[in-house]
Amino acid sequence: MNKENQEEIVSIEVITKDRKGLVYEITGIISELNIAILNHRAKVYNNKNKKMMSDFKVVVRAENYIQIETLIHRLNKIKGVISVNRNTL
Repeated sequence: MNKENQEEIVSIEVITKDRKGLVYEITGIISELNIAILNHRAKVYNNKNKKMMSDFKVVVRAENYIQIETLIHRLNKIKGVISVNRNTL
């Protein structure tokens, strides 16, 4: 089986400026791409400049790496995103 057809389970961390509707937007993108959420957590905190930040971590299962690449690309387009990091499990 080639990599394009191999199921992917990855952990993704999205660091962004906090705002209303952020978790809804992130999970909406995951849902639109028909990717399964296996686990998630969100944390809001003040950074060193006293700005509210959000750290959203999610473990997902996708049909292939193309879905994951599409997800990463779409997450990076969200307003206020600072970084999107991926770790293959």
